[in-house]
Parts: sequence; structure tokens; C-alpha cells
Amino acid sequence: MRRRFALLRYAPLLRRCFLLLAAAAAAFDARAALEAATAADAWLSNGTAPATWSITREAQLEHFQLLSEGTAKSVRAATFKRRRVIVKSDRSSAHVHAFRGGKADAAAASVAAMHRSELRAELVYLEYLRGLPGVPDLLGGWVDGAGVTYVVEDAGTPIHVVHHDSRMKDVNKYMMLARRRPLGVARAILDCFRSFSEIGGFFLDDFAPHQFAFSGAPGSPRPPRLYLVDGPKALAGRSPVSDLIAAMPKPHALDARERACESDDDCPGTSRQHCCCCPHKESTGVMAAECAGRRRLVHHNEHTACADGSRGSPESKGLCNPRKRCVPLSSRTHSFDVGAKAWLLPFLADSADRGKRPRTATFLRHLAANMSYVGPWRRASFSDAIAMLDAFNRSLDGGEAA
Repeated sequence: MRRRFALLRYAPLLRRCFLLLAAAAAAFDARAALEAATAADAWLSNGTAPATWSITREAQLEHFQLLSEGTAKSVRAATFKRRRVIVKSDRSSAHVHAFRGGKADAAAASVAAMHRSELRAELVYLEYLRGLPGVPDLLGGWVDGAGVTYVVEDAGTPIHVVHHDSRMKDVNKYMMLARRRPLGVARAILDCFRSFSEIGGFFLDDFAPHQFAFSGAPGSPRPPRLYLVDGPKALAGRSPVSDLIAAMPKPHALDARERACESDDDCPGTSRQHCCCCPHKESTGVMAAECAGRRRLVHHNEHTACADGSRGSPESKGLCNPRKRCVPLSSRTHSFDVGAKAWLLPFLADSADRGKRPRTATFLRHLAANMSYVGPWRRASFSDAIAMLDAFNRSLDGGEAA
């Protein structure tokens, strides 16, 4: 009980913050956003670029620099009117043509269709949530013989591994920012998750630090910003845009509906790097042998996503409630993530300790606890958490100083 009511001393400020957040949420026009997202998706077939796009040709960009390249996608940096932008190109059609005959050709075509649906879903995500905090600005795109390309603003530097790695300059920059402005970074995290999950109805199961980029400096007058740089999946039935994504040939969506169950094994789990566990339905071969000894697993990206005591919510593992219904995924699942993943709020609380801000560290730990209850209905939403944080920040003399 104590952790739930530890923040009630800020009740007058909380009420004001809740009203401001309610007004901000009301300003999001879901109908207009859906029309814009539908137009962006239709562009792939009719070639008509949405009016919001300022880039429609590769010739408008200059100073290209390859950042990464795989069989399905390449990522480049470029400049547009002296502004750094990120250029993402789908190359899955070229991947298909690399295979000839029989099952290999069919398999390659299936992979290409999956990647094309991912790209379509990412375009829909970017256009649907245009202008919201934590969502990179979609600047435009084009289609050519090599595939589909789209351009977004440069959202900053991926946060990568935020623990125990002093060799990486960018990590040090993030760690310094977290130490000197922990409340500012916390607000950026909450804003980003509120935009794509609570308002947008999306869900990120490919959950790792490299999916997020940050901008900001300790001495800058501008607040820190955190961006989700890769498109999340739609939660079926959680927003109007989920129907658009669910209708794609290879839906980039997750089922968030309740279903009947007899045990946890009947309920779907998320990815290993999200749940920080071994989901029963993915445990085969070597994975099954490792999972037999322990529920937690460190594998591939999980050494960053699930490091240092990070936990996943009960429903992310597959949870059958006493009413024999599967507990569905929701934005409250991500509330748990922000409160329980060591590289999110717990990292900021530790950073506040290192920056000699004991009151801030205590507050952030209380906030993390309020967001990571076992029962989703008890967890603070992102709007709740932002109101709590703003109220606490206003209670400090001169803002973020304690």
C-alpha cells in the first residue's frame, strides 16, 4: 500500500497535470490520422504521395552514407536542404530474384512478402501518429526498380547498451544525460511509449535498446527526446488503424483479444527479448534444453533487453486468469516494461543516485513500482505516470534539481 500512496502528497498538482494530458489526448484526431495513414499505404499502389510529404525523389537528397545493409533492407544517411535524414530502402524484391526454382523461390517470395508488409505497417505507423512525441517525422519516399524507399528525420543516436560499456562514446553521452537530467529522460520515455502504445494502439515485441534513439544534451535548454525508430506491430482491435494493418497480406499485427484457456500454456506469449523468459511455444531443440533449467534466457538481443534483472509482465509469458480467459496484451503491458526493464526507469533511478539526486531516485523507484504491478488493471498508465512525474518535478525548487 505504501508505494501506491507515496505519491499522493502531490495530489493538487496531479489533478492539474491530468487535465492537461486529457486535453492533449483529445487533440489527437484519430479519424484524420486514419485517413492520412490510409493515403500513405495507398501510395504504394497508386503512386500518389500524401500532401504532407516533402521528398518524392532520390534526386532531392545528397551526401549519402551507408549505415547498414541486409538482404531485406538498407539504411543510409543523407542530407535534405542541409538537414540530416535517414533513408530506409526495402530490397526484398532483389532477394527474391536471387533464388531460382522450386521451394527456394517460394520461400524467398514469402520472406519478401513479410518484409513488404513490415514496411507498409511502418509507413502506416509513422503517418498515423505524425507529430506525436517519440514518433520520427516521415518526410516522404519513392518507388523504383530496386524497391520501396522512405525517408524520415534523423531521430538521434541509438541508446544501444546502457550498462557497463565505457568504450562507446554515444553510450557515455546517454549515461551522462541520464545522470544530469533523469526526470527529463524519464519524461521522454513516457511520452514515446504513450504515443505509440496508449494513443496509437501499437505494441513493440522486438523489444531492445537499439530500437530507440535519443537526442538532447545535459546543458541544452531543449528537453531530451526519445524516439521509437522501428515500426511496432498493431494490436488488433486497439485502434482504428489496426484493421488497415490486419488486412495486409502478411499482417504485422498481434492478437490482443481475450480467448478461452485452461492454463497459461493455452495463452500466447511475446518474443523472448520482450518477456525475458522462454515462452513455452518457442522452446524447441537447444532452446528447450536451456529453458528446462531456467525460465530466463540470455540469447541474441536478450543480453541487452533482459540484462541486470529485467522482468517481463505475466501476460507477456502467456497468462490464463481465474476466469479462464487469456489476459490480453495492452499498453499496460508496456507500462510494466518501462517500470521493470533495467535499462528504462530503473536505470534512470540508478543514474539519479549517481548524480546525487536522492529525492529524484526515490521518486523514480516509486513510479516504476506503480507501473509494474502483477495485475494490469493496477498499473499506472502512461498518462498517469506523466502526471505523477510532472507533479513531482513542479514540487522541486527550480525544477529538476534534487
